[in-house]
Amino acid sequence: MRISKNLFLIVSVASVLILGAVIFLRPAPESDDFQADQLPPEAELQMFMNDKMDYGVKLSRILAERRLEKAEAYVNEHPELASLARETADTLRARLEREAKME
Repeated sequence: MRISKNLFLIVSVASVLILGAVIFLRPAPESDDFQADQLPPEAELQMFMNDKMDYGVKLSRILAERRLEKAEAYVNEHPELASLARETADTLRARLEREAKME
């Protein structure tokens, strides 16, 4: 019994030390590693239109407001997608207003 307790203690301490060494002594990642794969603007607007979020949840409303701002920014940034961006912004705004009226 005493041997198993000592073995457990040794293995536990060794695991913590190894994990600490791995976390603190690893090389820093390159800045290129953090670039997220972004969708093209048209696909992103379609994703905004086709989402199935529950706008009663506060986090969903915050995300929808960010998407609304992004869709409105696409109107100026991408003139070829202006109509789709306006439609997306109007749809998101209507969804937010509808949820606000229901509360």
